[in-house]
Amino acid sequence: MQPQVDAGKRHRLPEPVRVALRVLRGYRPTVARMRALVRSMATSFVVLGTTLWLLPGVTASGLVAMLWLVALVTAVGAVLRPLLLALATALGGLGALAIGVGVQAVVMYVALRLDPEAHVAGFAVAFVAAWVAVALAAIVNWLADAGTDDTFVSEILRLMTRVRRAESRRRRPDRRWWRRSRPEPPPAGRPADGLLVIQLDGVAAPLAQWAVRAGNLPTLGRWLRSRSHRMTRWHTGLPATTPAAQAGLLHGDVRHVPAYRWYEKAAADGSTPGRLVVTSRPRDAADIERRLSTGDGLLRDGGVSISTAFSGDASTSLLTVSRAGLPGRSTPGYAAFMTSPYGFARAVVLSAGQVLRELHEARRQRVRGVQPRGDRRGSYLALRPLASLLNDLNVSLIAEQMARGAPVIFCDFVDYDEVAHHAGPARPEAMAALEALDHTLGILERLAAEAARDYHIVVLSDHGQSQGATFRQRYGESLAQVVARLAAWPVLSPAGDGRPEPAGTSVEAAGRVEQW
Repeated sequence: MQPQVDAGKRHRLPEPVRVALRVLRGYRPTVARMRALVRSMATSFVVLGTTLWLLPGVTASGLVAMLWLVALVTAVGAVLRPLLLALATALGGLGALAIGVGVQAVVMYVALRLDPEAHVAGFAVAFVAAWVAVALAAIVNWLADAGTDDTFVSEILRLMTRVRRAESRRRRPDRRWWRRSRPEPPPAGRPADGLLVIQLDGVAAPLAQWAVRAGNLPTLGRWLRSRSHRMTRWHTGLPATTPAAQAGLLHGDVRHVPAYRWYEKAAADGSTPGRLVVTSRPRDAADIERRLSTGDGLLRDGGVSISTAFSGDASTSLLTVSRAGLPGRSTPGYAAFMTSPYGFARAVVLSAGQVLRELHEARRQRVRGVQPRGDRRGSYLALRPLASLLNDLNVSLIAEQMARGAPVIFCDFVDYDEVAHHAGPARPEAMAALEALDHTLGILERLAAEAARDYHIVVLSDHGQSQGATFRQRYGESLAQVVARLAAWPVLSPAGDGRPEPAGTSVEAAGRVEQW
């Protein structure tokens, strides 16, 4: 006998295909999209003309050919972007990231190949031309929006509309004959209020109070003046680090996080070797969370963790260290961010601007002889623009979860912390980063008005920082060198095999992690 197959399973399409079809079905040519299309064509004319003038490998003869190319780029983008968005949503993770990197080049290359009056030397040239055009478009849009993020916010609002529409369809009873089960009907009335917790990493209370009084944080200042919010100090205790604070906030327990990194001794029975534990490593963060979690974390029962060290027992964790991995196909906001010209491409361009800005600011500190000052080279040149890119991605992910109606959302923004660690907590560069985060709070306030439920926004910090010289600047040698010099006797190998190693080796290993 043949095994009986449920009718629903027999007709069920593969998950990636169904996700892609849902995205395509939710696409609507609205008035806002048409208005954005007209603006995009005007921007494209300016941008493409400049790009063709700059790059010798791409040509178009005459004004008519240029106008035709603009129309082709717009039309090809209108056709291909929904398809690429659907594909990125279906793939998720690295697939969406790869599509985000190449989507602009694909649109540009197809349009150039379709235009008989245009010539492109190859896909590589089209790739370069596409990113040059993206950079110019970001500048033009920034000037057109008077330095605001209106274009970016409009794109996020359209994403929220699509998500709400998809959620509404999902909750409606499915009347197709092959479906044996129906989803539960939506609850009557508007759902209970939600909670959006925004962590401004590394911002001390005195600094925030001073910035509010100085008028540098208009969003927070307005909330405080309207009495919708109040500012309260809290003492972090020791260790004053992000992982320890988030362990307490999300899991209610800091006992298993004695520092940002520490050395765990080998077990007495030799079952586990001694090792260096670093909370920013996904493997170590996952191990720490297993010790912390009791199943009663802050984000249990449908909560969402975004860009945090630990999950807080959230049912959805995005960019969370302890649950390493990029968002998957269940997160269309990630795919939308990657494929939109106002998302990933814009963020990359702005991040490149952050690198140039950092080089200028670091040189200015050196020329002025600012003391004390830290090292602003090496990996920090990558971390600062990455934090800027992560900011926009966080906003997109938060917006999607608010559109879904997640009851509690917790997100950590690290922009200020990264700059303050290297430039100084009260230096102009750090204060500019803090002002940008205040602007982000204003954006989230606008987006919350379009959410599936009313959200109360809580803003908190995990620790502060103090201005001071480094150990090396004060004593002429690093702490690792002091420990290595004082520990003149041989120390056992971290591998636990009993073999001695040169003094200071373990300390130097920890030092390399510290620099990262």
